[in-house]
Amino acid sequence: MVDGSSEYEGRVEIYQKGRWGSLCKPLSHVEASYICRHLGYLGGIASEPGYFGEGSGVFWNMNFTCLLSRQCSIARPVLDSSLCDHKYDAGVICDNMIRLWFESKDDLKVKRNTGFLEIHHREEWIPVCSDNWTENNSKVVCQQLGYNGGMATPPTEEVMTYHPDTSVFYSNITCTGSEKRLTACESALKMNGCSSKLPVFIQCKQ
Repeated sequence: MVDGSSEYEGRVEIYQKGRWGSLCKPLSHVEASYICRHLGYLGGIASEPGYFGEGSGVFWNMNFTCLLSRQCSIARPVLDSSLCDHKYDAGVICDNMIRLWFESKDDLKVKRNTGFLEIHHREEWIPVCSDNWTENNSKVVCQQLGYNGGMATPPTEEVMTYHPDTSVFYSNITCTGSEKRLTACESALKMNGCSSKLPVFIQCKQ
């Protein structure tokens, strides 16, 4: 990962057979998560194409199935590079994942599309404050998780009282609704006070 502001992020570059190069096509969040886990992180998301600047060298096509096996090559050179442009080199952000999570009173299987919002940062899940939370914020969260939309609601009856492992909250997040990931919103990675001491509870829908 090259040209990021920390070791957790950057433009994806691959070295193979004496040559460095970048990826020709944009990454999905799922593909970015594969790359991050291959590098030893818990997971991650894709950046906007070209977000970490232009690379150089050859263009690679990546076979993500081969990250799990030594029986095939992870990357192959692009045969027709006229379809590629270093201005759109793919990047990943490996530390900042989001999840919706809650404990069920009756121990039923937890729904992936419903729960208290948390952001993964430096080996901890940090809750997001419900104060001043907006509909646009919920839209960005749910779309990042693969849903069409969603909204913040009071916790459903099946949810146990939330007891975070930390007293720290992310708060004052402001999204326009056009962002592809929550961490692109204003103040998304700033830890501020949370007057209500309550994390936001979100229900996403297809």
